[in-house]
Order: sequence, then structure tokens, then C-alpha cells
Amino acid sequence: MKILRLRNKEDYRTVLKVLIQYADTIQLTVTGDEDFTKQSLYDTFSNELIKVVKTKKWPGTIRSGEGVMSYFYPYNDAMARFLKKYDAFYKQYRENGISFFGYSLDRIEVDMAFLCNNEVVFYTIAHENEMRVVSDKLERALSKSGLILK
Repeated sequence: MKILRLRNKEDYRTVLKVLIQYADTIQLTVTGDEDFTKQSLYDTFSNELIKVVKTKKWPGTIRSGEGVMSYFYPYNDAMARFLKKYDAFYKQYRENGISFFGYSLDRIEVDMAFLCNNEVVFYTIAHENEMRVVSDKLERALSKSGLILK
């Protein structure tokens, strides 16, 4: 497994484009108490929702306490185009003078996982400021695209 480092919005867009060849599903796990059903992504892709699962475990994270909701959608050109309107998988923000990572999409806390045939190939852990590449094939493709993996 490798950690992906993005330098800018173009790197983010490159990842989304490359993932089209290596993922068929995106899992969006709402890690805060926000209402995902009020998100523009939920509205735009409501007819394509595969399933919703309440979970305490998702790629890269095991949560104690109450579970959270994971939403599964097809990952395809349309989803990649939609996600390109954002600048990154997650953003840094400040609260009471302290910097945090977490907000993504329309200012909610979401971890994303990209799967192929139900196997995780790539995932984000927003609060850890990490993006992890699980698939060797995806790792090679991202490296060929000039992205930084460690």
C-alpha cells in the first residue's frame, strides 16, 4: 500500500480520471453528523444509488460508538465529472485557531473509497490527511501520470 500526495487541483483531477479505469464503485462514508441527503451529489445521483449501509468500519477506519452511513454509487465518467467541481478529496479548515482536515464535498465530513468488483483500490481518510492506494495496478498508473506515491 502506498500513500498518495497531491500537490494541486490538477493532481486531484488526474486521480479522478485514472480511477475511471480501475474502479466501478465509490463508497462515501459520512463521518460527521451532517445530512448527506441534502448534498448536491445525493440529488444528482439519487437514481443511481446502489445501497446505503450503517457501519462502524470502512476502509482505513474503525469507529467506536455509534455507526455512520456509507452510500455506494457507480463510479463512472459522470461521477468523475461531478467530483471535479471540487478542489480536492478533503480540505483543511481552522476551528478555534487549530487546523483540521476533513470537509469535502459541500462542507461535510466524508471519507471516500473506490472499489473494483467489491475490492478497495483507493481510499481517503480525511481527518488523517491521507489518501491510500491499495491496488498495485492503480499505483503504477498513478505513477505513470506523474503523481507522488510514498
